[in-house]
Amino acid sequence: SPGVDELKSERISWIEHTRNAYESADLLRPNGAEIPCKLVQAHMMLENYLEAYTILTKLEADSKGNGLMESYSCYLLYADLMVRIGYECQIWNDGTSHNRAYMFKRWLRKHSRTFDWKERRLQALSFALELAAGTTSCTKLIAWMEKRREEFECSDNDDGMGVDTGADEDA
Repeated sequence: SPGVDELKSERISWIEHTRNAYESADLLRPNGAEIPCKLVQAHMMLENYLEAYTILTKLEADSKGNGLMESYSCYLLYADLMVRIGYECQIWNDGTSHNRAYMFKRWLRKHSRTFDWKERRLQALSFALELAAGTTSCTKLIAWMEKRREEFECSDNDDGMGVDTGADEDA
């Protein structure tokens, strides 16, 4: 019977193989966001949060007008990623982080105190709600979300990292 360490290494090996297969499939540029989102899930399972964040950010930037991010599940995945990155930022700031990824540690060193993961998560959940529920049933909420997003986009730094400007009066 295989031991726990053997099973863990087999699982990690399988996830890495899956990630490589998704990367190959993504090079074919299929329609929709299914392949990139599955690739993001594989990266998140391997705790490669920066790679997952890069893919989703690129997917959102490329989706202007072609509908790649018109799936509420993509926004829910983004919201989940924001929680994970937020947790990593918190434990990094507490000095208890054990993350071994070199590039992610560099990113944390630079952005852990200013990365506004809560606002990004709120936006992602709002977009997921909008796509799942439709705009006619929740027009007031959607108007607030759009106003909040515009304020957030205006407060972005040059490096693309948003900083919370304070509490919203009408929220």
